[in-house]
Amino acid sequence: MKKTKIVAMGGLVIFAAFLLFLPSAGEAQSAKETYPTSELFAGFRYQSIASGQANGYGWGLGGAWNFHRNFGLAVEGGGVYGGASGGSFTIHDILIGPRITLRGEYFNVFVHALAGGAVVSAGGLAGGGFEFAGGGGLDYNINKNLAWRIAQVDYVGISGGGQILNNIRAQTGVVFRFH
Repeated sequence: MKKTKIVAMGGLVIFAAFLLFLPSAGEAQSAKETYPTSELFAGFRYQSIASGQANGYGWGLGGAWNFHRNFGLAVEGGGVYGGASGGSFTIHDILIGPRITLRGEYFNVFVHALAGGAVVSAGGLAGGGFEFAGGGGLDYNINKNLAWRIAQVDYVGISGGGQILNNIRAQTGVVFRFH
């Protein structure tokens, strides 16, 4: 008897969630007009490597496909170049993951969790590893199709050789929006 009640309650919760996120045809049309279906970011990247032991500068590219006004899938990649202790290093990465965006008239705020891979080269040696990032950012809406990413700040972990390299990454640049 208890199992039946639990299954019935679970079914009701799933049905209620389905109704909550299922917009009517009119709502879907008006929501589509108020948010971009895709976005493209291009900008400058700064990365603090290994908790401040080295710093690197480079470029970042990203894309987002928005399935809903507030939910989408983000893809990011980039390169960072720098030096420490008389040597140089490079980091190239690509990441993908979910993004949640709160959209306003003048500003959009987002958070995301990303995972992917990185290739790190230092002192003539190169190696790849799993990379994960979590953070968010703030975009200023210039017009319907263009925004300035004021700041995006992420914690970035790169694993390899049994260790995790802790990094903080900051980006700024332009966001092109497509409706």
